[in-house]
Amino acid sequence: MIESLEELVSRRAGVFGDPECCIARVRELRAEYGFDEFICYFNQGGLMNPSLVKQSMTLFAQEVMPHLR
Repeated sequence: MIESLEELVSRRAGVFGDPECCIARVRELRAEYGFDEFICYFNQGGLMNPSLVKQSMTLFAQEVMPHLR
């Protein structure tokens, strides 16, 4: 079965979910690829409500980033 682009991105490089899930996923990706920088797109395509984007960015900064330094 051929994966959709969304499935491929989610499985291979995407980071989605609650803070604990995001922390674990970034750690997995770091271990697999050895990166030392991580670029976040919180509103890919510009389709989300700005207040939701701000909420996601704030949650990431407060709950995820401190665990990845």
